[in-house]
Amino acid sequence: MLTTLDKVKKKLQIPSEDESQDDLLQLMVEAASQSIEAYCRRSFRLQEYTERRSGSSQAYLELKNYPIMDVSSVKVGGTLVTDAEILPEKGMLLRPGGVWASGIENVEVTYQAGYVLPADADHEDSVTLPRPLEVACIMYAMDLFKGSTAFESERIADYSVKYQVAKESGSLPPHIQALISPYVGRWAV
Repeated sequence: MLTTLDKVKKKLQIPSEDESQDDLLQLMVEAASQSIEAYCRRSFRLQEYTERRSGSSQAYLELKNYPIMDVSSVKVGGTLVTDAEILPEKGMLLRPGGVWASGIENVEVTYQAGYVLPADADHEDSVTLPRPLEVACIMYAMDLFKGSTAFESERIADYSVKYQVAKESGSLPPHIQALISPYVGRWAV
């Protein structure tokens, strides 16, 4: 998850000892995290990936997930490559002495990429998730908790009616989109 239950409770000014709404809040944090990752078309959690890419006779090889933290192995056509340099934030590997051999999915890379999420961190200083992503998750979880409905009213003479109307489904609120847009995966279709 992109934030913790404790941080959302603090922003909602719910005392930490009050556990009466923890289950619902936890669901809101999970839903907000999943919605943000779906919008960005990527996972932000630090994890291992094995990816097959097509070499393009260039010095750079772009991987789908970033930032790259570690590369376990790189193989071209089944042969181990040992001279690849990692460009972590760009999510690329560089062959300083040559190029990636041209071919269809001929390069196999096993690597770790992503961020240390707040729930996975040993302490606050070890979190590497960009702050705007966590802030967006907190804000969206709060929005979900407070209710995702709007009201419309209609008045005829002395009578008035108030309708509960669901907000537009399938989209994130504009203030959330503004925070997370820089982190949309470059491989998004």
